[in-house]
Amino acid sequence: MLSSPLYWSGWYYGAAIRLMHGQSLKRRYEYIAGLSTDKVIDVGCGTGKLSDYLSDEDYYFGIDLNERFLRHAKKQGRNVARQDALEYDRFSDFDVCVITDVLHHINPKHEEFLERVLKEVRKRVIVCEPYDVPSDPITKKLSELLDKDGFNKPPEWMDKDTLIEFYNRYDPEEITEFGKAVIAVYEKN
Repeated sequence: MLSSPLYWSGWYYGAAIRLMHGQSLKRRYEYIAGLSTDKVIDVGCGTGKLSDYLSDEDYYFGIDLNERFLRHAKKQGRNVARQDALEYDRFSDFDVCVITDVLHHINPKHEEFLERVLKEVRKRVIVCEPYDVPSDPITKKLSELLDKDGFNKPPEWMDKDTLIEFYNRYDPEEITEFGKAVIAVYEKN
């Protein structure tokens, strides 16, 4: 399956994400890092940028399918590995699981995946998902082409209301909006 040029290079991807999200990206990383302590797994880590925002005392491990992103991350000294999140079986080793921009790539398996992670992770699950769904057909098609990762079927985006409704099914501690993304935080009791 061919991927969008955005997924051809970790550097290009990082630049495109910074361009698309602007300052909200930095605020998002800072917010997530403030909630991520101890032993953290970053699902769909991309280039592992979240690790730059974590404390030196925290253990970071990122998983992604894109080998180009992972090569870029490893050059930056980040602890990452090629793993399929849907097949990964060691979530119980981690205190915190961060799932960023992943759900729309794994839809319709996103519900089953989130349920499993919520059961297995020790303390907290943080989910950050974009919701900006273009309404006109041309922009929608362009967005789908740009977000084609080369591993999964074409992305299925949720609009903001649907995303919040989805999050609320699992009783989040809090829901926060950052730019065109919504973050849900789930605490384990």
